[in-house]
Amino acid sequence: MIVPSLYLFIESLLRWISNGATSLIQGLSLGLLSNTALERLTEYRYATSFSSYAEESYVNSGLFIWERAAIQSYFPPGGRILVAAAGAGREMIALAHAGFAVAGFDCCGPLVEAGRIALGKQGIDAKLEHVPPSTVPEADGHYDAVLVGFSGYMYIAG
Repeated sequence: MIVPSLYLFIESLLRWISNGATSLIQGLSLGLLSNTALERLTEYRYATSFSSYAEESYVNSGLFIWERAAIQSYFPPGGRILVAAAGAGREMIALAHAGFAVAGFDCCGPLVEAGRIALGKQGIDAKLEHVPPSTVPEADGHYDAVLVGFSGYMYIAG
């Protein structure tokens, strides 16, 4: 009985150390890197490490529970929604299926391309733009609400 308990303790300790080291590195990076360096790092990470965001199962997984609750509470039914940090379009697809008119933008070219393909496969007529980091495209008319993509909050710098 002691060996399983010891194993679980060591596993928990290693996870705690790993999470702490990751948080330390991320905090130092946010404090020491320029906005331009952070933008390049963001582009690189999404292009090389986050390809799972472009997988069909993820793109078609719908809205998270908290996203659904916020949208039902604050977004006008059938409104026109702009999705910032749209990635490969998970939120855009879910919103379109819920009756909203959507448009989106993201700074990661491979995710934008995957999103355009996913939107096209589902027959969703929505504009998904590739824009440089830390920019917002020229508004194409009026939007009733803006949704920032799930992972986008952690990349808002400067």
